[in-house]
Amino acid sequence: MAKLKILRAMPMDAEHVADNLRHTDVVELTAIFGLQSFRDVIVRSVVAPGLAYVAVSKGAPVCVFGASEALPGVGVPWLLATEAWYSIPKRELARATDYYLRTIRERYALLINYVYVESVLPIAWLKRLGFTFSALPVPHGKYGELFYVFWMRGCR
Repeated sequence: MAKLKILRAMPMDAEHVADNLRHTDVVELTAIFGLQSFRDVIVRSVVAPGLAYVAVSKGAPVCVFGASEALPGVGVPWLLATEAWYSIPKRELARATDYYLRTIRERYALLINYVYVESVLPIAWLKRLGFTFSALPVPHGKYGELFYVFWMRGCR
């Protein structure tokens, strides 16, 4: 079993993930942006002010993740993955995620974003990480599809 390596994300990592995006992320990004290609959106996430990482397994990126700075002290956490994400052992994902979430929380006073109501596995993962969710979904994105707001206080 290949060990998961976490590195600073580069545009080429984002391009690989965009070209191999898992279905759940395609559905969510379509609901937000209504685009057919998400390459530019994903590359912009990696190069935007904030923190951006890539998880690599067996020599290939399985996801890019981080937090973009929305306002001073406010980070927008995000994660976009390939289908290979599902082959990483959950214990290994949990260990890496816990460490990098602490790193991101140290930079921001608040982390906040939206998640598509139909993104069942990402919602479960975010809850496992300790994010709080809005009681009701709200319209968001190009088509006003329903999303939950999720947030967590940072350590700053």
